[in-house]
Amino acid sequence: MQTLVSSTTQQAALDRAQSLSALALAQVGQLAAQRAVGDIRNDAERDITSVRVTARLASADTDLWESSWQSIDDIVQRYARSGRTLPQLANVLVDLSMELARQQRWEQARAVVMAMSDKEVQCRALMGIVSQLAWHGLRPEAEDNWQVARALCTAQIDQVEASVRQERVRHSISPGQTERRSQDDSRQHHQSARQRQRLQRHRASIDGGWRK
Repeated sequence: MQTLVSSTTQQAALDRAQSLSALALAQVGQLAAQRAVGDIRNDAERDITSVRVTARLASADTDLWESSWQSIDDIVQRYARSGRTLPQLANVLVDLSMELARQQRWEQARAVVMAMSDKEVQCRALMGIVSQLAWHGLRPEAEDNWQVARALCTAQIDQVEASVRQERVRHSISPGQTERRSQDDSRQHHQSARQRQRLQRHRASIDGGWRK
């Protein structure tokens, strides 16, 4: 058992080193970076490294955008369909959308945002684009994207509030819950409440942010 744990730990360390190598090689060229990514054994580590490397290549060279974005979107959609989550994927996509917006590659930045499955993250990323549009003096475009961001955030708040109401109804008609069930429901209720508070702060930021 100890040998197995040690072997797993060593492989994780090797995968991490290979991931860092791939990111460094992305500065040199596409082929070398992709070879390094292919040597990573852990599926999740390989996928997130592939997205990071490809995002770096896509933001650095406009000619690589189409093929690079297709590769990234394939990974994003694969995880969305499976219901699994890929650690740090949302942050990589937010960073990519912001870098594209800084380069005034607006349509590409929006394409990245719209591919995000987490609506809360999507709203935050879209507001990043709004800030860049406003910074570059594109007020009508900033207004249009602001409206979309606010609608996304409001829809998410409504969804969370509906979930909270359903939980309250379920509690009222299920008085015979076990203690464990009650604790689980209470934990879920608090998570929903925290998410609702975050979204309300996002919406307040949207309402009072870039137009001041």
